Amino acid sequence: MSFIKNISLSLITFISVVKVSASSALCLTPNSHVKMFASSFRSGILERAQNIALDKTNFKNSESIHAENDLDLINKITHSFESGCKILVGLYTSKECLLIGPIAKKNNAIIISPTCGHPDIEQFNGNIFTLVPSLETYMNFVSKALSDEDKKDKDMLVIFQPSDLFSNKSYLLFKSKYMGNIKSLRLNSDGDFYKEDLNLLAQKYTTIHILTYPIVAAKALTELNNKKFISKDMTLIGSSSWAFDTTVLSKYIDIVKIFNRSLVPTLMKQETLTSSDFYKEYSKKYNEPPLGIHFMGFDAVNISKECLVKTINKKIDHTLIKKCLIENKFNGVSGKLNFNNKTPFVSREIYLTNLTKMLQMQD
Repeated sequence: MSFIKNISLSLITFISVVKVSASSALCLTPNSHVKMFASSFRSGILERAQNIALDKTNFKNSESIHAENDLDLINKITHSFESGCKILVGLYTSKECLLIGPIAKKNNAIIISPTCGHPDIEQFNGNIFTLVPSLETYMNFVSKALSDEDKKDKDMLVIFQPSDLFSNKSYLLFKSKYMGNIKSLRLNSDGDFYKEDLNLLAQKYTTIHILTYPIVAAKALTELNNKKFISKDMTLIGSSSWAFDTTVLSKYIDIVKIFNRSLVPTLMKQETLTSSDFYKEYSKKYNEPPLGIHFMGFDAVNISKECLVKTINKKIDHTLIKKCLIENKFNGVSGKLNFNNKTPFVSREIYLTNLTKMLQMQD
């Protein structure tokens, strides 16, 4: 793959109002209807960041799609694609990307998701582009980081939820990568431990790795704390999904602080976030700091606008938009974003970030 010069996500300054034809319309999903974790209970999880990005150039011919359930989402996005939408920005969960992927493929449309990370979206390569690395990349990174710290010969407790698509796949990938001793503690669909697994808590572990969404993790941490299982000698490693919204975990910061260390694989250096213009603008407008998902959502809209502006005087089609995405290096507020034609997943840096500091930044 060949890349051309770096392109800032700030659009050309002399363009104050961008109008695109119906065939190049931008459509957005500002929230998730999936009631699986804390973020989905807040209306418009992506909407705030999307609005800030759209307001930068008074972008026209965009529409927001609000869905109540899976069927509603499928019907509305199908209609939008058939009516001329060429780029869909949003789709918070991997489940949503897997639902809409076939529709995008049928209609030669492009999806730019800020967060979808399940390996199965590989089948929609060329139609789905996501701002996160693959789950396998995350698991490789965490496994290597733990091995480098000489923990590979020590027992690790991995907590996961087999009934959840993302959690189960994360566990299977990590288990295949990590060379040390792993004991697995399962959570049922309600987020409770299976009674037959509780004997594992009689052992001592150096590290607890929780591979679930934050709200399920919070319930598990509470139960572990009630059982006096957590100690100051332990390290807590969170799932990659924690990087996007840890608001639910902020209520449990006292439990998190018990651990010797608490770490989350993230895509942004926390110490640089507060210096960005987006951080300042978001904080001023909404009287609270943005979360990881907001940085990603802001970047997703800006990348879409960038490619629409570049092709504004041409007939917009799937090939042209895809060409724009894979031939450019994007400099986003969340970091450098490089796409290619081999995978839906972006190439970018991953870091291990102190969870306690992340939670304190939200206060």
